[in-house]
Amino acid sequence: MLREYSKMGLRVHAVGRPDDVGIRSRYGEISILREDKDFSALIEKIIKAGFGGSLAYVTSDYFLQLIYDGRTDILGMFNFSISPLPTLRILSDKYATYEHAAKLGIRTPATLHLQNYDEIAPDLLPLILKWNETPLGMRVPFKTQVFENSESLKSIERLPVAFHKYLLLQQLVVGTDLSYAGYFQDNREVLGCVTEKRRQYPIWGGLGSYVADYTGPAYDECLEAGRALARNLNVNGFLEVEFKYDEHGHLYLIEANPRIWGWAKFFKLKCENFSDVLLDKHVDPIMNQNNCKWFSLLRDGKAIWSLLRTDSVIRVMAEVFDSYQGDKIFDVFELNDLRPFFHQFFKGFKRDKQPDF
Repeated sequence: MLREYSKMGLRVHAVGRPDDVGIRSRYGEISILREDKDFSALIEKIIKAGFGGSLAYVTSDYFLQLIYDGRTDILGMFNFSISPLPTLRILSDKYATYEHAAKLGIRTPATLHLQNYDEIAPDLLPLILKWNETPLGMRVPFKTQVFENSESLKSIERLPVAFHKYLLLQQLVVGTDLSYAGYFQDNREVLGCVTEKRRQYPIWGGLGSYVADYTGPAYDECLEAGRALARNLNVNGFLEVEFKYDEHGHLYLIEANPRIWGWAKFFKLKCENFSDVLLDKHVDPIMNQNNCKWFSLLRDGKAIWSLLRTDSVIRVMAEVFDSYQGDKIFDVFELNDLRPFFHQFFKGFKRDKQPDF
């Protein structure tokens, strides 16, 4: 958004954390939030700079929670493209999302409170440990952790007690990673599509490195489930709903993101007048009917390297060559604005491994 609006000649201000990649861009005006306590002063500075009432987007769980947990008054200071506060609270809490999805007849995985881990029946294994919501002011040491058996579950005892209320245990669903992605104005879907995460890093359960249009057997169910959740909760702005489609043909809702997500730049390729649609609700989207693909170049390089170590080199390289054909777009890589890419490159030098506690 920072690049696109700046290229249109608009004045843009981006706020990020010190480690955020996007704020390294040469475009726009930048503010860095180093500590939570400085948030109010930073917002006042931005308003004094003339941005009060401007169109605003939220691009991370951190800032989303910072707003709805303590500074909801900010929602009235800018023209946020975002869902109502009650909707944000539901979709930012996995337990609340699952309860709401169940009422709509949308299937979700069996989910348990962390404190009940010693009572888990063996037939629920394997389980995945994940964050129910992001704990503000805490350094999160891992994203997810998989437990294959009862013995491995004992490692939960080593977790800091302060983390317990933020975590949940969930039955691990193995299958195809699908997402409903939508953009809403006045509770009306303006853009909507279904995508598949085809490569990820780390390969045992990481972030998407290659995302593409999906037209498989679960397309209609995934599209309708995402739309049903959005309609029922009066969603506004961006919404991503993640699903797993298993070998038995069952679709499970995994989580929802009521904000701009990591691969949202996909919409720029899928909708040829994407920026115009966001700025003017009277502009009809012009959709790209081709199979569109999004890549995180650096992450995909790691994903491919991991696959080469476990599979046939010929098969992996053939799949890679085929995946990079056709209409594609990259996350932060842009020849006339390389600083975000190099920041991401050097940031990625730290060794990636299965997290353990």
